[in-house]
Amino acid sequence: EKNFSKNVNWEMVKAGMAEAYSEYLTDEEYRNEFIEAELNAREKRIGIWSLGLLYERPSVYRKK
Repeated sequence: EKNFSKNVNWEMVKAGMAEAYSEYLTDEEYRNEFIEAELNAREKRIGIWSLGLLYERPSVYRKK
């Protein structure tokens, strides 16, 4: 695991307070770390991932 202790975005994804937008993660060095952090948060069902079907991506919400 890379040292992301000062990366607020990664901390938010890790805590389940944000999702990793894989379509914008073009740097392979960071991409896997962000995706892994999201998967871990999903598995633990923390933050937004505790909402189940009530959660919708911001892009989906904006399209409505």
